[in-house]
Amino acid sequence: MDYKFSTASKFCMKCKHVFNELEFFMSALANVAADDSASQTVSEDEKNSNAGLSDYQRVDSCLECWEKDIEKEIKYFSWWQMQKAPKKKLPALKDLEFLWQLFYQARTILENIDTDADIENDKIAEAENFAYVSALGLMRMRQLKLASYENEDESEFLVFTQTGTKNRLKVKDPKINAETLSKLEEKLEKLSAQRFDTQ
Repeated sequence: MDYKFSTASKFCMKCKHVFNELEFFMSALANVAADDSASQTVSEDEKNSNAGLSDYQRVDSCLECWEKDIEKEIKYFSWWQMQKAPKKKLPALKDLEFLWQLFYQARTILENIDTDADIENDKIAEAENFAYVSALGLMRMRQLKLASYENEDESEFLVFTQTGTKNRLKVKDPKINAETLSKLEEKLEKLSAQRFDTQ
């Protein structure tokens, strides 16, 4: 699986309201492979235009439409609050939109290890590193909160809660050294730049 990144939609996918600079809105992942309420909110155009996870499509909504989804009890796989960023590129580890996309794509690879025999060991290690670094970045930006530590199969895991929700997210600590971290940061900057190179 390749890592794919996209910029946020310029408008609400529900009412077509164009987001203003620094305006807050909500981003969510809908499981389009499932027959549920969230998948039915994603149009065919949106499914074709989204980049990222194969079974999950991103839906960007203004706050007013998001409140309507809550009233309708529409359930998404995950969600987070975004803010329409200035047009200049942010450093990867300070780019909220990029970090969330990286985090969920890395976690998807790790969750499919048992069912996908084609995943190579170096890809697994890379996904563990990406999940860990992006989780720390999201914690610094107060999107995640460290709740506890757990030990499992001689490995240490960090357990996070998502701000404003009861979602618990467990991330393996890959014990990254300084040299590996430096190389990771370089790679993240290149991955983050993909979204702007394609515009």
